[in-house]
Amino acid sequence: PIGVLGPVLVVAAAAGVGGLGCGRPPEPATAAVMAAPVEPPPPPVPAPLRPLTSEEEQLRGLLESECGELAQLGPRSLAHSWNLHSATDHLARKLEMLGYEVVRQGFPVGDEVLQNLEVVVPGTATSETLVVAAHYDSVGESLGANASASGAVALLAVARDFVGKRFA
Repeated sequence: PIGVLGPVLVVAAAAGVGGLGCGRPPEPATAAVMAAPVEPPPPPVPAPLRPLTSEEEQLRGLLESECGELAQLGPRSLAHSWNLHSATDHLARKLEMLGYEVVRQGFPVGDEVLQNLEVVVPGTATSETLVVAAHYDSVGESLGANASASGAVALLAVARDFVGKRFA
């Protein structure tokens, strides 16, 4: 609400300046001025991105491949619970192959029991916790490649990068 009211108050104050004795009152608007559409200026063209490094190209290929693997399972929704369970197992195996102990946290949804997967990367000097999460289900008949699958494989990339590292 503040963000919405802020510009309105600024515009109202600016519009009322002429009538407050700070100058001559504004001329009445003509029909042509009132009807003229005000178009915002076009956004600036962003600078081109630099080419990917060979390491970034390799990561991109890996992410695309892993995203494809999840999408090939089909829709991962309650209507396709078998696919959802397959995705759970697929991701848990990937994390286990990286050397992580995967904790499966089951929770009931209707007649199904779905699972969250948890991996803990312990710190060394603090009790603070950083949670990095992604969902891997999809909506309806969607393969979720550009939503849940991409987030899940990005999380796998982070987990892969964390292997063998200790954080304060």
